Amino acid sequence: MKIDARELPVHGKKPLLPCYLVSGDELLLVQEAVDQLRQAAVAQGFDSREVHQVEAGFDWPSLVASADALSLFSNRRIIELRFSKPTPGDAGSKALRELAQQLPVDTVFLIIMPKFDAKAKSAAWFKALDKVGGVIQVWPLERRELDQWLSGRLRQQGLNAEEEAIRLLANYVEGNLLAAVQEIDKLKLAQSGERITAELIEASISDNARFDVFGLVDSALVGDIVRVQRMVTVLEKEGVAPTLVLWALSRELRTLVRLAEKSGKAGHVDSNLARSLGVWQKRLPLVSAALKRQDIKAWQRLLRRAARADRVIKGAEVGSAWGELLQLALAIAGAAPLPVRNSA
Repeated sequence: MKIDARELPVHGKKPLLPCYLVSGDELLLVQEAVDQLRQAAVAQGFDSREVHQVEAGFDWPSLVASADALSLFSNRRIIELRFSKPTPGDAGSKALRELAQQLPVDTVFLIIMPKFDAKAKSAAWFKALDKVGGVIQVWPLERRELDQWLSGRLRQQGLNAEEEAIRLLANYVEGNLLAAVQEIDKLKLAQSGERITAELIEASISDNARFDVFGLVDSALVGDIVRVQRMVTVLEKEGVAPTLVLWALSRELRTLVRLAEKSGKAGHVDSNLARSLGVWQKRLPLVSAALKRQDIKAWQRLLRRAARADRVIKGAEVGSAWGELLQLALAIAGAAPLPVRNSA
């Protein structure tokens, strides 16, 4: 049964289905959907929880046997199956079909997968789960939905923001909800009941910590090679997620490609286009400086290099995630490549 993620607060007040399949690439929204289902299960008396990471070689027979044994005991249980791939494989497909045919009444299964394609919906394992449980596909937010999501998130934190402030924050995070949550958390700590204005949002964004990812982007734009190297090292040591750093660099590269199409290598920035791309006034000199260093072909090459960094981070190619990020940031700054780091 298909369930809209937005309906989960109401759905969770009803008796839960025996299993749910939650799928999507927007990690924060997927996690929030799973959290809502888990909280509803706990409220309905499912007070025990198992979490299984499903990788190659996963012991499916033991899981099926464990699920069968649960009905012998009184405790009600939540079993979470977290997949790293959008398909369960042959053994997993067989096991999921078996589970769907004999789901214990004292268990709720939460099956979490990356976004699956149309082909998966025709698979036997999917049809079996869909028949007895709920299927929740989590989609990335559209631009208008992002404004609404940000507004709701701000209200949850007790913050009151004007519409222009929300639009500015939406333009800045460009759909990256993890970055949005970080900014909102920072605003909550910094503000004490005052209304959030566009000026406060801009100041908050501009006044990030010395070694944050956005400061790294700005340092790369102005060509500060020494600072770029130092900031990447500190970000790695502080445990910042490589995906967040890559998102920030890739976002800037996409903007530079769009602007370079109009400006050439002269560095002249089309202010109207820049504004539509979320580049606010204070950052125009940074962007202009970068555009003067390289032409559109160079920016396009760097965007392709960002795609390689993404594959390395995801393990699809061999290499060092932080090494790739350093090379990419230095290339944006106009530096010659450094020796490649081999360790991840």
